[in-house]
Amino acid sequence: MGSPVLVGFTGGRLLPPRFASLVGQVAASVVASGRRPAVGCASGADLAVRQAAPGALVFKAANNSAPALVQRSQAMVKAVAASAATGPGALVFGFPAGPCPSGIAPATRWRSGRTPSGTWSTLAFATGLGLPVVVFWCGQSAPRLPRWRSGVWRVAVVAGVSTQAWRWHPAAVQARLF
Repeated sequence: MGSPVLVGFTGGRLLPPRFASLVGQVAASVVASGRRPAVGCASGADLAVRQAAPGALVFKAANNSAPALVQRSQAMVKAVAASAATGPGALVFGFPAGPCPSGIAPATRWRSGRTPSGTWSTLAFATGLGLPVVVFWCGQSAPRLPRWRSGVWRVAVVAGVSTQAWRWHPAAVQARLF
């Protein structure tokens, strides 16, 4: 049997504690589906995944500098994208606690935005590489999803999880008639 399909996880280092169990539920549903969680080495959401799924593939930053953290997140997303060739189900789950900063949008290269956000930058990079992304809002206010121009957010259902989520749906490419 080949390598399992990877499912990436991204979320804040200061994830409100009440959301740690949600992250763990989602990680457990990924494991139950036969896929393998891929996650970073930080506290918060990353730690909740590692605790719920001890077999997760952990991407470690060389140090705590911004460039090292970006490299770690890019490596995780690229690994998830590469695993899509082994079967269906590769995607990235995000657990943001705040709105997407200006300047971050789906792209094939990293965008940090005016106010950097590793979570939203990771989700935008994953979307830019063609991966599906699903967001669970972990903020104190009502959900504030970005208004990216290239698609729409729709309510998503995640097996084994009762909390509402949103999945990014890229705009369909329309064929031109010549």
